[in-house]
Amino acid sequence: MKLTKVFDYIYYRLASFYENKFGNEDRFNAIAILSIIQCTNLLSIVSVIYLLQNDKFELSTFVMLLLGTLIFVIINSLRYNKTKKYQELKILWCNETISIRFKNGFYIIIYFVLSIVLTVFILNFVMKSMS
Repeated sequence: MKLTKVFDYIYYRLASFYENKFGNEDRFNAIAILSIIQCTNLLSIVSVIYLLQNDKFELSTFVMLLLGTLIFVIINSLRYNKTKKYQELKILWCNETISIRFKNGFYIIIYFVLSIVLTVFILNFVMKSMS
């Protein structure tokens, strides 16, 4: 399975959640949450590379997270407003059975939690090693 398909599915589930729960159809919340999670993953990878090379961060982690998230928001906005529109993704996945939808939703939650926990753990480790 392509990584973009995984992110498409996560975007679809986030957008459908906000639409069903809050009647929010602008899809920005889904794009923002997906972008934050993608940025935490990238920040973890970059942190490990810096740690392995014994380099120090030139920017604060907050600035890197903010800039990375903004870049991902722009990329994801272009992707999901121009290329992969929500309605196309809805057609693709709207016929999921309840059990598959629940299982995939569980996987998404685990992915979010692990992404955040691993990023915090790795950054904490990197910051301690830089001291």
